Amino acid sequence: MRISVFDILGRRVKLLHDGELKRGRHVVTWDGTNASGQVVASGMYLLQIETPRHRVAKPMTLLK
Repeated sequence: MRISVFDILGRRVKLLHDGELKRGRHVVTWDGTNASGQVVASGMYLLQIETPRHRVAKPMTLLK
């Protein structure tokens, strides 16, 4: 399973998780930084969850 944050232009901002997870509920937190650790701007982003069988993207708003 891969969980990523993308900007509106489709560029990956940060990879939050890449690997297997056991069944059940999990919490993944994004601290509003990019892959380099720099704080990103407020605005719209996409959270994408990929599994071998599915890919789902949900919009989210980062407010500071």
